[in-house]
Parts: sequence; structure tokens; C-alpha cells
Amino acid sequence: MRKEDLLNSDFLRQFKSGKELESFLSQLHKRGIEQMLEGDLIIIWVTTSTLKQTNPMPVTVTGVRP
Repeated sequence: MRKEDLLNSDFLRQFKSGKELESFLSQLHKRGIEQMLEGDLIIIWVTTSTLKQTNPMPVTVTGVRP
């Protein structure tokens, strides 16, 4: 699905009230943030895993050695 699909009149007609639309947008926002955070966590995990393999000393999430 493309972002433009959400602006389609047929899609928007399914909402019978502003409250329904607001609820959908709230859920969409929450899920979008979750997806971004999951992506960030994967990047952190891959980075720390790679650093641990190439450097046996512990590395914190910020990349600073203790």
C-alpha cells in the first residue's frame, strides 16, 4: 500500500465520524512509531553483535566502552 492510498476518497468514506477517523489515525501513529523503534532496535542489535565479533571487549548501546 502506498501512502497516497490513504488519501483516496473511497478509503476515507469508510469512516462514519471524526471520532472513528481519529481512532484510526491514533492506531496508525502508534503502529508507525512501533515499527520505527523495532527498526532502531534491530540496527542496535546488529551493530553491537558485529562489534562484539570484531572486538571482544564489551560495548554499550551508545558504543562507548565501559
